[in-house]
Amino acid sequence: MEYARQLKQKSLYEYLLFMYQVEDIIRACSFDRAIITKVAVDRFGSRMGDISEGTAWFLAMADLMEEERLQQIGHLQHVQNLVNDLFQLHLRLSRAPKEGEYQSLYYEAESVLVELRRRGVEESNVVELALVGVYGVWLLGLKGVSVSAETKQAVEVLTRLLASLSDINSKIESGEKELPE
Repeated sequence: MEYARQLKQKSLYEYLLFMYQVEDIIRACSFDRAIITKVAVDRFGSRMGDISEGTAWFLAMADLMEEERLQQIGHLQHVQNLVNDLFQLHLRLSRAPKEGEYQSLYYEAESVLVELRRRGVEESNVVELALVGVYGVWLLGLKGVSVSAETKQAVEVLTRLLASLSDINSKIESGEKELPE
């Protein structure tokens, strides 16, 4: 789907959050192709571009999820690979002497990440942990659950970290910036 492709180019973390949403929608539809089609068109119609292409994309995602046995939990392998790629970039940036701005953002987010782990979020790396934190609060908003000002602030910190990481990743991919050693 064109929207997903553009989002992936613009902001990898936003693309990943979108994919988390797509996976949850497909699960909520119990992999029923007719329901997936209706929900996809209702929810994303204007962003799908060509409706038949967009619908085919959603159905292909459902097929992939079934092939990868993700009916209950988990993320598509290509989604997980992108998360892992961002994590590898995070590790390089965390150690690179010239990446003080990114390191400051990470330092600011570290206490939020520690709190998420303390609360039982067992994601494997800090990028995945940050994504799950942001996505979880977004889901609460969809359910009409209000969150505290402290939680909103924590999500802002995580979002800034993820946005910075995505921006640096885009610059490296476009050749504007070199990958830190």
